[in-house]
Amino acid sequence: MSIEKTVIHITAPAPFMALNRFCFLTGMSVSRVKRMVSEGEMPIIPRQSERQTVLIDLVEVYKLVDSGQFKLETHTLESE
Repeated sequence: MSIEKTVIHITAPAPFMALNRFCFLTGMSVSRVKRMVSEGEMPIIPRQSERQTVLIDLVEVYKLVDSGQFKLETHTLESE
């Protein structure tokens, strides 16, 4: 018996994306993504100065997701 592996190809719209746009598309809060960036959990394109726009490195995000290293916190609601 052979086991076939399904391969899914996802194409990023661009290799990077502005933080606010990333938050809008993923539904993640801006504060959470900023915290992830500051803690080194969210890959970004290197900046020359702190004043430059934060650009999320989508290529690295996809790699982390594919390898199972990118984990989002989940919270369960307590039922009454």
